[in-house]
Amino acid sequence: MKARHFLFLILLFGNSFIKKSFAQALIVKGVVIEKGSNVRVALAEIVNGRTKTGTLSNELGMFQILAKIGDTLLVKKKNLNNHQVLLKT
Repeated sequence: MKARHFLFLILLFGNSFIKKSFAQALIVKGVVIEKGSNVRVALAEIVNGRTKTGTLSNELGMFQILAKIGDTLLVKKKNLNNHQVLLKT
């Protein structure tokens, strides 16, 4: 089966995330969407590269994970290309 182009990732940062110290980990919320469409991706795995902790997106493609600025999130799902996102301010 041919792998489809992977993911566009929308990260939602609350005002408190930007105001907090760079060293403090906070909850990052996001939505995983297939690149080039508006299709949300359910059960995609999201892993924080620094902490090696992970989570899955829900049936609506939404997720939340503990991270801090400078961390890299790896988003992956079978039959789709992996995607890395660097968290910035």
